[in-house]
Amino acid sequence: MKKEDNILYIFLHIPKCAGSTFSHHIRNNFKNEEILELNKEFLAPIIKNYDLASLSEKEWGRIKEQCTAKLLEKTNNLSKKEKKDIKVIFGHYVPYGIHKYFNKSPRYITFLRDPTKLTISAYNYLRTEHNKRKLEKNMTDLVLRNGVAVSFKKFLSSVLNKFHVRPFSTYQYLHELGYFNQLSPQDIKQHLKNFYFVGITEKYSTDAIFLYYKMGITKFFENQNISLKYHSPNINEYKKIEDVLRHENSGDYILYNEAIKLNRQFKIRHPKFMMIVLYMKIKQKTDNFEIKKISLIESLYKLSATLKRHSKLYSKLIRHTKSI
Repeated sequence: MKKEDNILYIFLHIPKCAGSTFSHHIRNNFKNEEILELNKEFLAPIIKNYDLASLSEKEWGRIKEQCTAKLLEKTNNLSKKEKKDIKVIFGHYVPYGIHKYFNKSPRYITFLRDPTKLTISAYNYLRTEHNKRKLEKNMTDLVLRNGVAVSFKKFLSSVLNKFHVRPFSTYQYLHELGYFNQLSPQDIKQHLKNFYFVGITEKYSTDAIFLYYKMGITKFFENQNISLKYHSPNINEYKKIEDVLRHENSGDYILYNEAIKLNRQFKIRHPKFMMIVLYMKIKQKTDNFEIKKISLIESLYKLSATLKRHSKLYSKLIRHTKSI
């Protein structure tokens, strides 16, 4: 068995951190039997009737227990061969420790984003989903009042003050899934080391493509889940939003700053990082060119066929060309 065959990549998709694009690449580069996706569809029977953000601590604890039980049932029902075939586990609900159910070397990976940008992106995403009529019921209280979209200011107030489980708090998200125990720089630094690689969303184009190489991803796709910009603050407003979030949600900024340090250290320890990125970017551009070239040829064939059917002059020209 090759060393790579025994590696299990475990991707935690933290909301609004470019995980939709990364997940799309996983789904379209691996066979169904090679992936285990743990997203809302997996937990839908448990969470569909709850407004998750409004749950009390006791209710949230009970929901977590039910989710954990379902996860155990799912993994226990997999045969040895099915577990052996799985190369990637990914999704929003990927608790730390899931690797213990698979006899493989785990590599936990994730992406973290600047908390201010994440919060603004979350608002724009929810507004976009509402206008598409795709907004989930358990998220409506965040952006709607009596069916009308609220301002970003009111959204921010709701996110920070109304809910026991703060929506879009990266630290709390990781804490609820068992990645962190306490809020302290030393604790965060130690637990972040459980990840093989922590990508930074602001550096997605380099960090993701490095992971594509390591995971054997060779088919590339455009960015997914792009939201309209309903709120795009100027520099002064952005600074005010950041000040409020730093005061009320300091854990996310501690986490983000430690992730940046860890990201830099990883690249120092892996001197071939940029060489791999450069190679993959060249490959990506070459593959895209080939796809466009094939698409152009197909379009020309279709156009030619249409002209043959509807233009006697064109048909005569084709016959004349072939006779030369």
